[in-house]
Amino acid sequence: MDPITLDKRFAVYVDSTDEPVPRAFYVGKGTQWRCNDRRSRNKVYRGIRERHGMVRSIAFQTDDEALAYAKEHELVLELKTHVSVGGANLDMGGLGGPAQPKSPEHRQKISDALKGYRKSDEHRAAISRAGKNKRLSDDHKRKIGASNSLAIQNDPALRAQRRKWAADGNAKRWAAYRKGQAALASGEPAACSGSEDACSITS
Repeated sequence: MDPITLDKRFAVYVDSTDEPVPRAFYVGKGTQWRCNDRRSRNKVYRGIRERHGMVRSIAFQTDDEALAYAKEHELVLELKTHVSVGGANLDMGGLGGPAQPKSPEHRQKISDALKGYRKSDEHRAAISRAGKNKRLSDDHKRKIGASNSLAIQNDPALRAQRRKWAADGNAKRWAAYRKGQAALASGEPAACSGSEDACSITS
């Protein structure tokens, strides 16, 4: 593949499959060095490239890095290259990645891009194989926890949802507790199957 030469400082590039009918599967942003870096971005990217080949094209050039990030995000949505819809982008592009605070309009665009997509049986099987027997190190678990905490701190909607889940869970636990107390008071045994939420009074 011929080296890529940029006219501007930053570029947004699109990687497509090398097939009779090419399919865009990855959008990236970077300098000329990055655009010429052919290394795999992640396991999903490597799998698609090994099966179908890869052709890279420059979609956009600019000297404004913020504009390049914005264009990257726009193309991830437009070309549907996110991993959840069969592509190889692990996030939606743009500055900051998944933990970056998102406006309601941004979240709606992401939602619209992901609606109506049905994974093929092959795609589902690949996801299943990738997740089986995968052991995370303690350091990896800590990083995931820190990333999730940051996302929740930066997103009011996530914070509200977390509070709701906690409230719902507490309500169920208190209901089970009160049911058990009522059983003890009446002299009837309280039967529980599997979890405290499943407690019921039996005669």
